Amino acid sequence: MEEKQKSEKKEKLDKSEEIKEKLMINLNKTNKLRKLKKDIGESKISTEEYELRIREHYNNMNNIKNNDLYKWAEDDENEDNTTNENDLLKENQEGDDLEKLLRTNKSVINENKILTSTNILKYQQCPQVTKLPGYQHISIMSTINFHPRNKEILLTSGLDKKLKIFNINYSENFTSKLIKTINTLDIPIFSVKFISNEDIIITGRRKHYYLYNLEKQNLTRIEGNFALSSNKINSLEKCFVGLDSNIFSFGDNYGNIYLYDINTKRFKYDIKISSSINSICFDDKNYLYAVGDQSEIYIYDLRKYRNCLKKVNDYGNFYTNCMDISNNYNYIATGGKQGYVNLYSVLDLVNDLNEDVEPVKIYDNLTTSCDYVRFDKVNSMLGMSSKWKKNAFRFVNLENKKVYNNFPSFREHLKYPFCFDFNCDNSLISIGNDEGKAFLFHIDE
Repeated sequence: MEEKQKSEKKEKLDKSEEIKEKLMINLNKTNKLRKLKKDIGESKISTEEYELRIREHYNNMNNIKNNDLYKWAEDDENEDNTTNENDLLKENQEGDDLEKLLRTNKSVINENKILTSTNILKYQQCPQVTKLPGYQHISIMSTINFHPRNKEILLTSGLDKKLKIFNINYSENFTSKLIKTINTLDIPIFSVKFISNEDIIITGRRKHYYLYNLEKQNLTRIEGNFALSSNKINSLEKCFVGLDSNIFSFGDNYGNIYLYDINTKRFKYDIKISSSINSICFDDKNYLYAVGDQSEIYIYDLRKYRNCLKKVNDYGNFYTNCMDISNNYNYIATGGKQGYVNLYSVLDLVNDLNEDVEPVKIYDNLTTSCDYVRFDKVNSMLGMSSKWKKNAFRFVNLENKKVYNNFPSFREHLKYPFCFDFNCDNSLISIGNDEGKAFLFHIDE
């Protein structure tokens, strides 16, 4: 019996030693643990000792001496029953310090580290524009546009040859109502633009285009005839409008720009650049900006016949997909195939004598090709998107030139964004995707 008891004791001791061995911390395992050594030959320490050394190392790193951080929570050992005026003042002071500590958002670890405010976009998701049956396109949504003056009118179009006109009801929680559907029958729509408050131009990969009048509700087909028979363009899918300059234009893959008068709808003249036309924008000073696959921004003065003022290299881009100008004509944004978005000052582009003009800001938040950039109507935000990655969408605050870091959140499922637009007072944003859906968001002031 005694031998059995001895053997059981040995087994228990062996097991306890094994457990202790397992609970020992090897300080030579990683570089972080080697910092906790007190002697060079030290290799293993117990968990209790490990906890003490971690605390000591933490306090040394954050300049905390004698647990000053928790001093307010300790009881006074020399507390007397009799209190005087000095004791009352000390207690009041300690109480005030405690209240300040609990109410502040200042870091308690290091007084020099203060929590910085993040760039947050205040918004709410509204009911989907194309939620009801018959509202959704059966193809990708190629373009989406708000009315330039009416904040409640929204246009959507797709390769299903249909243009849909919606009314956004502000009083009923931003619900959408389909006003009219226009079927072009022979044009898979690539571009829809307002050329005035009533007229809408509809273009695609055809030699003709359509004009739709909102008041008369009639659809007019117009042939794409130009001044010379040799200048006939086979595709009018690339259409660009300058409302303030009273000009709209078409571009092709051979570098030709065809300018039309918005009022008369007549051809004026054409411009030639040495690359394909990917994007064109206008300003109120009768300047035209064009960019193509060679990533060179051409600046023309439309007051003088075919007068090219200068050519500027798009900084860091090898293939520029898109471009837009702000409504106050202060900024121009370009998006490249590598995902970079450059924000330029218009004054720098026009006045700088060099061909290389540095952007005001470069954004690399998109990891795939940037296919769409758009400024809002009140010159406070810039949107950028890529159709090659899910939820590849970002907003920029033009006041501090920073990207909003909370949009899109994990709750939004935008899929592959193809197009987007802001309404005239910047209270609504609509985003169209590859499934023919249009999402709607309300921006809170």
